[in-house]
Amino acid sequence: MKLFYRKYGTGEPLIIVHGLYGMSDNWIPQAKLLAQKHEVFLLDMRNHGNSPHSEKHSYKAMSEDIFLFLKENNLSEINILGHSMGGKTAMQFAFDYPEKIKKLIVADISPKEYSFSDKKFSSYINHYEIMRCMYKINFENIENRKQIENILEKTISDKRIINLLLKNVKRSKDNKFSWRLNISALLRNFKQLFSEVGKQTTKSNIETLFIKGELSPYIFKDDIPEIDKKFNNYKIIAIPETGHWLHSEKPDKFIETVNKFLSF
Repeated sequence: MKLFYRKYGTGEPLIIVHGLYGMSDNWIPQAKLLAQKHEVFLLDMRNHGNSPHSEKHSYKAMSEDIFLFLKENNLSEINILGHSMGGKTAMQFAFDYPEKIKKLIVADISPKEYSFSDKKFSSYINHYEIMRCMYKINFENIENRKQIENILEKTISDKRIINLLLKNVKRSKDNKFSWRLNISALLRNFKQLFSEVGKQTTKSNIETLFIKGELSPYIFKDDIPEIDKKFNNYKIIAIPETGHWLHSEKPDKFIETVNKFLSF
């Protein structure tokens, strides 16, 4: 699959892979800062943004998408940064193609399988309810974005998530609204989105940084043994007073942490 991408800066290549509901333009401010020292590629993953839609949505498939992207753009050894779903994708790519990666940065996600029976996790962001809400919207009856926002607010209380979802709304030339992302495919592959990555693989020797949001439930102390099973050379840094969207909540600290890790 040929992915849509944006490119900034020159230097050592840094691939950035966004999270669920995201797209490359969500990362433009961070990319421009990182482009002061790196050649930054922002990818739209399959079923997201301006990249093609597919019935298949798995970490193995997205890992292959990145491999093809590198091949098409003559990139051999890269650094890769992934947030949330993008973090799992980056980890899967590291297990599949370790020879392609110099350093790996994983933002606020672990390789484990996430269970929505875990109340601490599901109460933070109930992704299934979010997707169901999106899927049920009948765009035939929608005349403006405010109507979409009002529908989302009935199910979703987090304004940050609502704003993220509204960025996925597109309008056709005949003034019809629709989702930019492939919500039906994401729902059909829901379990894949939260599945474990790195099953039955040898431990990764790639130098790896996990950046955790201090207030986020995506990486707990209990997850460290699972990370330790799959990575030989890693460290975990928590950014204080941040949740899951740590890169946008504390962008200066996030960029500083990334640049420091990549500079050594």
